[in-house]
Amino acid sequence: MAQPANYQAYLESLFPNTTWEIQRLTGGLVNSTSRATKTSGTCKYDSVIIKHARPYIECAGPEWAFSTDRQTIEAIVLELWSESGLLYESRTSTPPWHIPQLIRHDRGKESALKLNDSDLEASVITLLDLGKLVNIVQFLRAVAKTPSIANDEQIAHIGSTVGQAFALTHSEETTKRILENTETAQVLTHSMAESVVWKAAIEPVQERLAGRQNGQSLYDRIVQEWKSPKYETRTCFSLGDFTPGTVLLKDPSSGSSDLTPIIVDWEFAQVNGHGVNGDIAQFLASICCEIISAKADSVLHALLLHFTTSFCVGYREAAKLHVKRAADDGNLQLLRSAFIMAGREIINQAHDVYGKSEYFQDMLDRGVWYVEHAGADMEEFIGDGNWAEIMKEEGLLLQSLFIQD
Repeated sequence: MAQPANYQAYLESLFPNTTWEIQRLTGGLVNSTSRATKTSGTCKYDSVIIKHARPYIECAGPEWAFSTDRQTIEAIVLELWSESGLLYESRTSTPPWHIPQLIRHDRGKESALKLNDSDLEASVITLLDLGKLVNIVQFLRAVAKTPSIANDEQIAHIGSTVGQAFALTHSEETTKRILENTETAQVLTHSMAESVVWKAAIEPVQERLAGRQNGQSLYDRIVQEWKSPKYETRTCFSLGDFTPGTVLLKDPSSGSSDLTPIIVDWEFAQVNGHGVNGDIAQFLASICCEIISAKADSVLHALLLHFTTSFCVGYREAAKLHVKRAADDGNLQLLRSAFIMAGREIINQAHDVYGKSEYFQDMLDRGVWYVEHAGADMEEFIGDGNWAEIMKEEGLLLQSLFIQD
């Protein structure tokens, strides 16, 4: 059992003669996250966010080992996107979006960091507090109740901005810039999260598909795509764990009119990651479940669809990924891979988040649909019968990320 952390003592070592009120924040699964608000003293920051990483997934405990190197990754990425960073200039090609401002990164034994007297290895990132925030789904729920918060044009702009930001993240130019910096590239080339992904997102699917007649073959398809895919798709710089919680906005209840999206949680980032068939498929899988679960709320349902359509258009127009119906088309292979990834994540989201929802079965069926229609290979994927069914994809969600020639 890990010892409680004394963040007051830790902050005293950084900012002497200053006292803080510490508040644990909810929502952090990988790290323990707290807000420290200055109550007295001379520190120039009125409020900071503390992300405390131990050598495991915070919400799961020591049996889910995960290196604290993850915070070294996040610190490097925040520096890359910062005003003095290697990637900052490229951000001028998109509408404005924010990232957290890194104040400090420390790592070592918890005793050395003044957190407690434990010899447990830890890492702590201190960020500038951006105030009270909500994730994109929470924001849209607020808009559904109070439409004056944001109009359709503003929602579309948020979606398009986030789509363009991720197209930039996944671009060949961004990957090239990182790879040209040998030291940075070495840190960001890794497979650190493989065991976590296997345990959390691959292994459970077998049981979750057990009741299906073709459940084992679909599970085998998912495992193959993850372990040894049939087709080599382009790797790129990626965030690595793109969920609705990645996209934050100012909490409308705070009275702020700032609608600039903030993209957070870069600890899974890697330069050998996956774009459409990684980040984007995962994000759209979560959003797909939100859309399905909002069927009974026509206003929220429409807002989710509007945001998602704008996100996909923003990504498509910036990424410029062309596809043609041919087995050897690299981008079409990317789409097939995205079908498998999205299907897997919809199945997992249905079980992990919506198990008691009246729409659980609808979500599960949607996830299975994607994995089934990925086909055993590209020939089956583009076969006449399967292709006709692919054209029936609900909202053409994944297909809308590509320009079809």
